[in-house]
Amino acid sequence: MKPKSEIKRNSYKIPLVASLGGCMEFYDFSLFIFMLHPISEAFFPGEPPSVSFYKTLLIFAVGYIMRPFGGLFFGHLGDRWGRKKAFQISLVLMSLTSFMIALIPGVAKIGWFSPLFLLSLRVLQGFALGGEIPGAAIFASEHFPRKRGLINGMLFLGITWGMLLASVVILILRGILSPVHFTEYGWRIGFIFGGFSGLLILWLRSSFSEPSIFIDFLAHKRKFPLVDLFRFSKKEVIQGILAMAMVSGSLFLMIRINDYINTFSKIQLENENIVSTYFFGVYGVFIFFSGWISDKIGRRMMMLIGCVSGGIGSIVFFFLLPGFSSYFEVFFWLTFWAITMSLCNGTFACFTIERFPTVYRFSGFAFCYNIGFASFGGIIPLFLTSLLGHLSSIIILIIYIFVLALTNFLSVLTSKDFFKEHLRF
Repeated sequence: MKPKSEIKRNSYKIPLVASLGGCMEFYDFSLFIFMLHPISEAFFPGEPPSVSFYKTLLIFAVGYIMRPFGGLFFGHLGDRWGRKKAFQISLVLMSLTSFMIALIPGVAKIGWFSPLFLLSLRVLQGFALGGEIPGAAIFASEHFPRKRGLINGMLFLGITWGMLLASVVILILRGILSPVHFTEYGWRIGFIFGGFSGLLILWLRSSFSEPSIFIDFLAHKRKFPLVDLFRFSKKEVIQGILAMAMVSGSLFLMIRINDYINTFSKIQLENENIVSTYFFGVYGVFIFFSGWISDKIGRRMMMLIGCVSGGIGSIVFFFLLPGFSSYFEVFFWLTFWAITMSLCNGTFACFTIERFPTVYRFSGFAFCYNIGFASFGGIIPLFLTSLLGHLSSIIILIIYIFVLALTNFLSVLTSKDFFKEHLRF
């Protein structure tokens, strides 16, 4: 048996190392979006830029459509055979697909097989991502049941900084490579880095043990936890999915903020990734604080405040965007937007996790998380981008964020808060 001091010392590593897997998920997620232009040139050369860009975005969205299927698979695996096993396997698959995306030969060498391989790997990657963040959030929450808000705030701080990491990596690559070399092979280096990082995190996680609440539950586990989920918790599933509206829908806007500034404001960013790096740095810090505060005032109250503040902050930012003429205005209002949008993101995981008992907690959260992200973060933004291409009006973005905020607010308003209760067995 390990001495208490060693157990306590290892326990502090759990939320940190658990968050690193999610960090690499969002690294890959945002890296693909940040690299849309060079990826589209690599896999759809010779086509009009708007056509190749949209085809690449479609491949990205297909990966997100696979997330719910991965969530169902890894949720079942996590509820039946262990939280650790599920999110370890998902991390291996995620890392290997990142390596393979970086190594796909160009169209000049293998023709149409090149974009087909990219599509296939995005499908596998989307499937793997379906289990990573839900597994990390469940694992950390069950290890620290009395500080779920604080721990998930720390977890999603790390996850959000995956987007910051992607911005920094691109900044470095653009700084050391010429534009031609960056387009030719620089984007591949980013995915290689993601693959190596994933394997390192896998090694760091190898010493973790299952949460005690899951070990106590093993004798009572069910063969098909998904059946129980949809039999006993239909209402909670709907609430959990709708609780993802603001978080997942707004992330797509945040990652593409550089394009929106260049398109709709009076200035052209000289180094686009400096803006996104700053934004996600501020955003992540306040996510941590919102999770911590939710332990004191409740998830429901924090989510309601977050829906209102995030909706107002987003509408104000995009309403003022066409008038921006200096970097001071950009960074000032980016700070305002980042703070107002952070409140939901630090709380939504606890809000959803607490709705499900141990018997199908992993399945429940994974299903809600991935359906929410596939819908609000993958499919709907695809239509939004198409609509913006035809109309090019910032009013579309304002209406979009208003609908997200209203959907999220009404869902949380009609929900019960479980933050004072113990995780149910």
